[in-house]
Amino acid sequence: MAKKRNNMLINLGSALKLLLSKRLYMLGFLVSFFSSHFLLAQTPIAKKQLNWPKLGLDSSRMFTQPLQGMVYSLQNAEPIIGASVYEKEHRKATLTLVDGSFELYLGLGKRNHQIFISKQGYADTSFFIANQTQVEHRLFLRKIDNPTLQANPMDSGSTQTYNLLRENMYNWHAKNEHYNNIKDTFHAVYVFSLLPGISTNHQVDLLTRNEVAINFLLGQSMGANKLEMGILFNQTLGEVKGLQIAALGNLAEKDVFGSQIGGLANINLNRTHGLQAASLYNYSHSFNGVQASVGLNQCHAFNGLQIGLINISDSAYGMPIGLLSYAKDGYHKKEIGLDERAILSYSYRTGKELFYNIFQVGFTKHSGRSIGLIGMGFGTLSPFEGKMKLGFDCTFSQLIPFGSKLNSLNWFGKLLVSFIYPINSKVEVFAGPAISVTALNRSDPAYSTHFRTFPLSSFYSSVDGDYTIKSWIGARLGVRFQ
Repeated sequence: MAKKRNNMLINLGSALKLLLSKRLYMLGFLVSFFSSHFLLAQTPIAKKQLNWPKLGLDSSRMFTQPLQGMVYSLQNAEPIIGASVYEKEHRKATLTLVDGSFELYLGLGKRNHQIFISKQGYADTSFFIANQTQVEHRLFLRKIDNPTLQANPMDSGSTQTYNLLRENMYNWHAKNEHYNNIKDTFHAVYVFSLLPGISTNHQVDLLTRNEVAINFLLGQSMGANKLEMGILFNQTLGEVKGLQIAALGNLAEKDVFGSQIGGLANINLNRTHGLQAASLYNYSHSFNGVQASVGLNQCHAFNGLQIGLINISDSAYGMPIGLLSYAKDGYHKKEIGLDERAILSYSYRTGKELFYNIFQVGFTKHSGRSIGLIGMGFGTLSPFEGKMKLGFDCTFSQLIPFGSKLNSLNWFGKLLVSFIYPINSKVEVFAGPAISVTALNRSDPAYSTHFRTFPLSSFYSSVDGDYTIKSWIGARLGVRFQ
C-alpha cells in the first residue's frame, strides 16, 4: 500500500513538473516575442542574461537537452561572437554569445546530425554527432584573409526607384546575422509563419525555400515553388514559381514565374514572367506579360501589356493603356494644329505608337467671342504606305468661355483620321478628315453669349434635356515635332 502511494506521488510530481515546464516555456515565448523579435534583427546576447527560448514554433525545447559548445578563432583562440550554428534537415539554428558559447535544440527522433558552423569572414566547418549527449563541443574557425562578403543579389540597376528599393532591401538583410553568415539554402515542403522568426522555419526563414507557405502577418523566405499566401505581406529573396498572393502586398527580389497579386502593392526587383496585379502600385524591374493596377504601374522594361491609371517605363515593347502612359523610349510628339472652325490647338502625345495619350489646349474666336478648350484623349498609329503612317485620334475637351464664368460642362469631342508624312526624324506633317461633336448646356449663361451659334452649321442637331447636341464633318492639319 505504501509502495502504491509512493508511485502515485511520483506520478503526480512528474505531471506537475511537466505542467510547470509548459508554463515556463509559454512565459519565455512571450518575453522573447516582446523583447527581441519585433526588432527582426538577430544579435548575440551576453551569456549571463536571462536566456529564454528563442522565438519560433519549436516545442522540442521542452523535452530535449540542448547541444552545447564553444566556438573560437583558430588564429588566436578568442571566442567568436555571432557565429551561426545550425542543422539543415530540421532547419534549426542559433547564434554564439559574447563568450562564444551556444545552445542548439535539435528535437526528438533522429539521433545522427550534421552540425554546421558559419561566420562571415571565416571558413565554414561542420561535425557529426551520433547522439545528443551533454558533452560540450569546442570548435575552431579559421579566419579568411580576403573574405567574400554577402551582397545584394541585384547589383546592376538603371533607375532611381530600383536603386532606392535595392538599397533598402540590402539594409534590411544586413540586420539578420544568419543571412550574413550562412551560404546554404534550406528547403521546406510546408511552412506556417506569424512574423519573421515565429515560424516552422524557426530562425532561418530568410534562408529557406518553401514549396507552400502560409504567412499570417509577415512572412520571409528564400523563395517559393508553388504557393506563397500572406494574410498581410510576403517577402522573398529568391525566385517565386506559381502564385504569390497577399492582402496588402508582395516583395520579390528575383524572378517571378507565374502571378504576383497584392491587395495594395507588388514589388519585384528582377523580372516578372506572367501577371502582376494590385490595386494601387506595381513595380517590376522588367516583365513579360501583364502589369495591371488601378493606380500606378512602373518598370524598367516590359514586353506585354500595362493597364493602369498611370504607366511609367524606360523601355516598352508592348502597349501601355491608361490615363497617362510614359515610356522613355516611346512615342513623344508635340503638335500644333488647326481645324475647319479655326480652332488653333497645341497638344502633346506620349506613350507608344500602338497606344498613346493626348493632352491638348486650344483657342478660337466665334461671333466676336473668345473660346478656349482644354482636354485629353488617346490615339494609335499604324504603317500606311511607304514612309506614311495612318493615325486615329479621339479627344474630349471642355469649352471655356472667356469673359464668363465656367458654370457647367460644355463638351467638345473630335475623332480624327490623319495621314502623317515625316519630313525628317523629328518633324512630320499631317492632315485628314474629322467628325466633331458638341454637347452644350443651354442653362449656362455662356450659352447665349458664346455657344448658341457654335458651330454655324452641322449635319446633326438635337436637344436632350438641358443640352443641345450638334455634330459636323470637318478636317484638321498641322505639324508634329519632338
